Amino acid sequence: MTKKHWTALAAAAGLTLAGGTALSQTAPTPTLAPGAPPATVAVPAAPSLTLTVAAPSEIQIDAMATGADAQLVLLLNGSTVLEDSDGGDGVNARIITFVTPGTYEVQVWEWRGGAMTANVSAMVLPPLTPAATIVPGAPPASVNAPAGDSNRASSAEVTLTIATAGNYTIDAVGPATGCDSQLVIVAQNAEVARDSDSGDANNARWTGPLTPGTYGVRVFDWINRACTIAVSATPAP
Repeated sequence: MTKKHWTALAAAAGLTLAGGTALSQTAPTPTLAPGAPPATVAVPAAPSLTLTVAAPSEIQIDAMATGADAQLVLLLNGSTVLEDSDGGDGVNARIITFVTPGTYEVQVWEWRGGAMTANVSAMVLPPLTPAATIVPGAPPASVNAPAGDSNRASSAEVTLTIATAGNYTIDAVGPATGCDSQLVIVAQNAEVARDSDSGDANNARWTGPLTPGTYGVRVFDWINRACTIAVSATPAP
């Protein structure tokens, strides 16, 4: 496979997004000269784009192609942060994740290694609107997590206010059947913790230290089904 397979990649070059996020395409070209040391190259070389993040954000990256199966990988300092195959519409790729400020690399390719023209975009996602508020020791709040095509789309979020530093247990309890509760704790546009099955049966439970402040607790079903989930927080030893 040669570079010509990737030259038609359409990227949001220089696009400045809300929150100071920009996506631009980079195409470093190795230089060869008679008698010079060898150049090390990766073959085949997937198109590489640079994603610059200025502030903690929750971002969505899409790679969309017609008649092809786009794949995505997000990397930081050469290490994979997240990858996706079919998280977008149809067989398009989509990554949704929290990121810290820095310069990231976005790689795109076609699943079968064929030629592809893809549109690649990135955007900062707005905060979710809280469905309820909980405080430690209070009765659980029941929220309706909707069906969706991603964890975020199928999430309901409650606001958790912590007044005193300490250890806390957060539970997400769904019905006995037809739901596998998950939880993610977020604060200041960053993921603090997550859990899948540490509670009873298929319920989620997380125990750990929290400092005073306001947190969001997102709850959803493992396979993004609609589900009513009871969310609570209690002080822990």
